[in-house]
Amino acid sequence: TVDPLEQVLAGLDAAFIGSTDLSVDLGRPGQLGDPLVRTRVVEIARAAASLGIALGAFGTSADAVAALTKEHRVGYVLVGSDLQALRSGAAALASAARAAVAPS
Repeated sequence: TVDPLEQVLAGLDAAFIGSTDLSVDLGRPGQLGDPLVRTRVVEIARAAASLGIALGAFGTSADAVAALTKEHRVGYVLVGSDLQALRSGAAALASAARAAVAPS
């Protein structure tokens, strides 16, 4: 959102940064390291801190989670998604099926 963050966050107990959605909204789909995306994450984190709102975010790796909790004082993280779980399960199933039909 480009709305003033203090207005968006006012009255909330907690906020969550959906980094993938944010990157899409900013015209940088999937580019979580893009300077525009990173700047907006910092702005959101600062606004939440100034309003005393608990902040959470999506971490795509252990390094990303560490950076979020250290740099932005994120109090809770989501470390996976339904799409990641589906992809992982489908990949495991495909691998097992290939092994089952492979010539010996």
